[in-house]
Amino acid sequence: MIEQTIGIVVIGWLVCRLAAAIIIHFRASVYDFMEVRQKSKMFRHRPLISVIIPTRNSEQSIKACLESVRQGSYRKHEIIVIDNASRDKTKQIIRDHIASHPKQRIRLVARRTDNVRDITAAQKYVGGELIMVLDPKSTLAKDALHRAVHHFSVNNSTNTLLVNNRLITDYLSTVTLLQQFEYLLTARMRKSGYFFDSPPANQNSRICRREVMDYHQQLAVRDSADFYAHDVVIYSRAANSYKQLLFDYSKTRLLSIIVVFLDGIAFSYLAYLAISFHSTTLFVISWVGLCVMLFAAIWSDEHMSMRGKTHLSLLVPTGYSLFLLQTILKLLALGKAMFSRSAPQHSK
Repeated sequence: MIEQTIGIVVIGWLVCRLAAAIIIHFRASVYDFMEVRQKSKMFRHRPLISVIIPTRNSEQSIKACLESVRQGSYRKHEIIVIDNASRDKTKQIIRDHIASHPKQRIRLVARRTDNVRDITAAQKYVGGELIMVLDPKSTLAKDALHRAVHHFSVNNSTNTLLVNNRLITDYLSTVTLLQQFEYLLTARMRKSGYFFDSPPANQNSRICRREVMDYHQQLAVRDSADFYAHDVVIYSRAANSYKQLLFDYSKTRLLSIIVVFLDGIAFSYLAYLAISFHSTTLFVISWVGLCVMLFAAIWSDEHMSMRGKTHLSLLVPTGYSLFLLQTILKLLALGKAMFSRSAPQHSK
């Protein structure tokens, strides 16, 4: 009786998620159509964009980050680097960059706090109408700021723009492949206006209007994203180890971790039924459903080359096992996140 109840609950959950996937695919297709129409609109107002970069011991990545902003096609910007007690050569690299490019509007604000995400010191230096908080490990696409200004200009009601974080990988492995599949599915969801299932915090970059910026919320804004801009691209380096991926997962929203974890439990239970009752029907149906969603996400992506799409498509059949692996990581991340939230209470 208990097993039948569990089975009904699991199947019900998967049916609901399948219905959600169909709706997401339809709305994402509408987004693609509307984005083509929006790109044809012209805009004249060119506001100043303030790019805030909080750093701490970022000597390996800060130079590439600064160069990506400088070499962008949108010139009307300023950079405010908030260095939070770096002990490596981060500050010296920034000073060298400022000396090499005296015409670029860039300011270094050195602080003694060790909170890498603290941007409160930037508040009194910001002069732009639009504000972007950029992770020092990320780089901007050449036309990213230009595209962002276009979105804000043609959509006056938009206060916050969620941008497209694409992953950079040095080599292909199970951990990087899992992140690529997760990114593609998340991008498809965001096109549909569904922001609930989110990747790690460093892949949630936003650009917002100055009046809605909350400097005390550490890379956050007072309201949720109004619009997802798939053509505003930021490149973020993928985690190269399960330890780093687990750390990133533990920084995501708790509710998002729980939802993805429940998906994995449901898929795991179907695998268990297939083994126990020697019936692979439900297992095959769920595997095919996941493959279809991955194929749709891969071939609808505008930024991936044909070679990249073909390569990932050949690896789609492994998606089921990768998402089962993700379930284990989400379980560990869930425990770590809950422990970190309760730790301060014990210390009092």
